[in-house]
Amino acid sequence: MRKIVIVMFVILSLLLFALTSYAPAQGRTPAPDFVINCADNTLSAPAGTRVTFELSLTPVNDFDGTAEITCATAGVGTVACDVLPSSVIFGDALGEGRFTVTATANSRAALGTYSIEVTVKGTHGEPSLASKSVSHSKMLYVTVSKTP
Repeated sequence: MRKIVIVMFVILSLLLFALTSYAPAQGRTPAPDFVINCADNTLSAPAGTRVTFELSLTPVNDFDGTAEITCATAGVGTVACDVLPSSVIFGDALGEGRFTVTATANSRAALGTYSIEVTVKGTHGEPSLASKSVSHSKMLYVTVSKTP
């Protein structure tokens, strides 16, 4: 009988130890991603001139791949936009990628504020392997003012 009590004590002790020392996983590992940064998302441009927005992409959680950048304006014939460069490549030990968006206000554009949507589509990993796509947008605004 004494042996049974000792064996039961050992089994219960091991069970209690296992239950109190088990640490469940802390959740999923965050997915690789990137963030669009812009110090000033609103600029003023007299009609017929252009302004340049300075932007950057910061990789998050080891994002490693290519990001394609495009821009689109809401007002046809009012403000046009261009992106340079149109893609950024991230890799080992590379920090943020910088790019510019140039907005040109038409000389006949009505006074007011116009939006530009910058879209960045990134692919993490080698395209031939299991890659993951990520897409983010950032709104920029151009206020067209009177010609100087």
